[in-house]
Amino acid sequence: MKRAGLIISTFDPVNEGHLQLARVLKEKYGLSEVWFAAVDEDCEADFSNRYIMLKRALSPRRGWRTVNYANCRDRKSVLEKLSSAHRSVAFICPGHQTGDPELGNVTYVTEELNDQAAQVRKGDFRWIGKPVRRYIMEKGLYADSIATEPLKPHRQLHVRSVARLSAEIARRNHLDERKAWLAGLYHDIAKDLDDETSLMYMKLYYPNRLKENRAVWHQFVARRLLERYYRMTDEEILKAVENHCLGEDEAPLSMIIYCADKLEPLRGYDSSREIELCCRDLKKGFQEVHRQQDAYLLKTGVKKLPAGS
Repeated sequence: MKRAGLIISTFDPVNEGHLQLARVLKEKYGLSEVWFAAVDEDCEADFSNRYIMLKRALSPRRGWRTVNYANCRDRKSVLEKLSSAHRSVAFICPGHQTGDPELGNVTYVTEELNDQAAQVRKGDFRWIGKPVRRYIMEKGLYADSIATEPLKPHRQLHVRSVARLSAEIARRNHLDERKAWLAGLYHDIAKDLDDETSLMYMKLYYPNRLKENRAVWHQFVARRLLERYYRMTDEEILKAVENHCLGEDEAPLSMIIYCADKLEPLRGYDSSREIELCCRDLKKGFQEVHRQQDAYLLKTGVKKLPAGS
């Protein structure tokens, strides 16, 4: 009889803890395969997305397979269905839990799961590989917590407000609300990054922008952080984030994020006229906000360098 390891979890998302447990089971018990079965209970990501992430994480590994029981709401139902459908397989299953059935072809063992899913959902992507990183960013999974976890409380309120306003401006201009919301959330992801890391990114990717005021460095760093660490591939969002301080790009999403960042209601001044203008005519709104911002910088004595200098 073939012996296989069986890992049952929410996989929200699949992470290094799951993969390490699979490696331990396979070596310790001499297994020919390891099976991964996701339970279809309520999670931050729905079952379909969790299952796709699982398949992507396992695709390069021989002898590791996914089990798709989308209607199994808990561990017990997964065990019973697997046992019934695969009587010729003896499953080695970690951790006996209350309510687990006593099944002839299932042996419970003491290995424990070190699940780093909660850390991943907060943006600690050290525990997941590139395919899962890319999928999370592509689908906007866990976006609010990923974008706000690195920030101070007042900055968290700001990015959520920018995201809401960005989505509204996009909606009124018949553009992609979801993408605008995501770009608004992520625009300040590098705002509270330490100076040493910010300087490293600037020297590596933007040596020609080192003379810029340090207050705008985070727009450049954020783009590379999203691209290199989080594996975001959406060029529209990346460009919008990269230009949200200086407004050097006139792509629609870039104009939206630039305006929303300057006009969001929590800044404490009445920007309703400019917001309405952006909602009616994005290009005119962008030009007006740019004019006001340039005048403000001139008044406060902040030197604005020519684009790309």
